[in-house]
Amino acid sequence: MSGVAAEGGERVVCTGCPLVCDDIVLRAEGTDAAGPQPFFEHACAVGEAWLVQASARQPAAAAVVDEEPVDAAEAILQAATRLASCRRVLVTGCQDATLETVAAAASLAEQLGAAFDAGAAESAISSGPLAARLGRVTADFEELRDRADCVLLWHTDPSQTHPRFIERFLEPAPATGRRRVFVIGGAVAEAAARGWTSVAIPQSQGAEAAVSLQLMLATQAPGRAAQSTCELPPSSHGLGAAVAEIAAACRAAACVGVVTSSGAEDATGLAAAAVSRLVTALAHTKPAFEIPLAASPRGAGPATAAAVCTWRFGAAGAVALANRDGGLLAPAEADACRLIDRRDVDGVVVVGEPPAAVTAALAGFDGLVVALGGAAPSTRGLQIWIDTAPTAVASNGQLLRDDGRLVALHAVRPTARPAAAAVIEAIRGHLSDEELR
Repeated sequence: MSGVAAEGGERVVCTGCPLVCDDIVLRAEGTDAAGPQPFFEHACAVGEAWLVQASARQPAAAAVVDEEPVDAAEAILQAATRLASCRRVLVTGCQDATLETVAAAASLAEQLGAAFDAGAAESAISSGPLAARLGRVTADFEELRDRADCVLLWHTDPSQTHPRFIERFLEPAPATGRRRVFVIGGAVAEAAARGWTSVAIPQSQGAEAAVSLQLMLATQAPGRAAQSTCELPPSSHGLGAAVAEIAAACRAAACVGVVTSSGAEDATGLAAAAVSRLVTALAHTKPAFEIPLAASPRGAGPATAAAVCTWRFGAAGAVALANRDGGLLAPAEADACRLIDRRDVDGVVVVGEPPAAVTAALAGFDGLVVALGGAAPSTRGLQIWIDTAPTAVASNGQLLRDDGRLVALHAVRPTARPAAAAVIEAIRGHLSDEELR
């Protein structure tokens, strides 16, 4: 937990990727040409860069309005004034925001009658809510580490999105003493070196492979007559041998974990739905669960934003109208990128660093952009940027790891820069003033 003293240093939480490692230790600073530099023990290269940037010594506060530096109070007033005059606003970002910050952002969206979407991949596909309706069987990362003796990396590469996932949750031996790992789709380049089994199933046949595996396991389940073959979907031609090898390992395992990724490659969401059904079927016969990983490698990921959004509006994202009495859900219609690209909004509030796709969409946007923290987005229109305290090392609060585990943050590098939640509340206060109505 962040802020807990460790031998020779202080524990901090890394918000550089969705893994949210809480075992990082801030050691004594070294010195290089740029001046004093912190040393973060246990952090990967991504986390080290993220934490060094977050802990860099910055001016007390900074804000920009129309490319002119102003004080934060003036920028907050300008943000409220211009947002009040917008036809329709989108609130997005929140990639490494605390629960408190996302809650404030959601309240701002309600006050403005805005759309709310954090940019998660599932918001951009029409079947995004399907997993919830199916009843996805999930577990936390530690259960995968401690129990799963058979793991399927299903068209995902944790080393790219969650750099320390393999080190922390796949390399340690389970209670049974041995773990077999299948890399489906060849996503992890070092599979052979690790002694893992690579299975060549292309991304385009992921849904068919999951259905085929479920059918094969069903026809050879205990209590049923063993069969060497089963009726596979026609589109699964050529997958029989590969699926059979995975099925044999799943039948022999005591506990099966399936690691997936919600990426843009699954444009329809059918593959994700098929895998969820497969895991549910497995869970009827033995401990089995899915570990869904966020696709974005930037920031702590959308888990915190999705949780707050679901609690407030009834959906994890793509909320066309933020209203706690009944938000309007429109997956693949009201996701951040589509709203910006179609010019359905003329104002965007970006909380922290947005996903790469949202950043790209904003590059061609000519409306109002209010950016709170992170890098000021490059747009052709009006722009307001207000610097805020980085979530890592300088913020108090809580956020959620990908698997829903609550992680507490403690500021180990206090800064005079305002917290993002405080800035949002200040904007909301001005929006309530009579002169802005």
